[in-house]
Amino acid sequence: MITILRKQLRGLLNKIKDFIIKRMISVYIDDNYIYIIYAEKTFFKLKLIDDFKIQISYKNYNEHNICNIIKEFIKTNKISPKVIRYVLKDTNLVLKYADIPSMSKKYIEKNIFWEMENELGEDFKNYNIYYKKVKSNLSKVFRIKVFAVPKDIIEFCISISKSLNLKIDVIEPLTESRERALKFLKSNKISFISPYYMLSVEKSCIDKDNFINNVGVFIRK
Repeated sequence: MITILRKQLRGLLNKIKDFIIKRMISVYIDDNYIYIIYAEKTFFKLKLIDDFKIQISYKNYNEHNICNIIKEFIKTNKISPKVIRYVLKDTNLVLKYADIPSMSKKYIEKNIFWEMENELGEDFKNYNIYYKKVKSNLSKVFRIKVFAVPKDIIEFCISISKSLNLKIDVIEPLTESRERALKFLKSNKISFISPYYMLSVEKSCIDKDNFINNVGVFIRK
């Protein structure tokens, strides 16, 4: 009876721990290398624990190879991530800025889709469209940053996540991840002045040149 209670208590404690600590990996795929960071995130702290960079030629970019790289990273470092986030190279998507008169969300989206359909032509159906409002110097005008991401890339990321049995909750462009990280970075040190998170680095060999590409995606809620 005591043994059963202990197991139930341990299970409950693990569930509470999983709720408090979000264990994540971010994956950035460049033309000739893949860079991965494992991090643990609580409500107020983001801890970068391990990273891994591997050279790989573009012709070897397929689901099987990338899954094996990530699996090896997880196995070698004895980690148990639950979530995977992807950072996409900007050349893999279409970026456009649009100035749209102040109006309801419904009509903003109609204007955005019309703009991107004109931009992409017949290929429009092969893209997913995302957007966000950015600061505008014009009154009564919304400055919209629009991203068109190829559906096959999204499906590729989703397929990898399923193969790894990881939840995917963010896919974003490199510029977005970098801008968010740089906004909260102090000089060139690995320390954050974010009002939300304190960043700590457990592994001193975190790649200081490359980690900036991945870390911004962790800061997202």
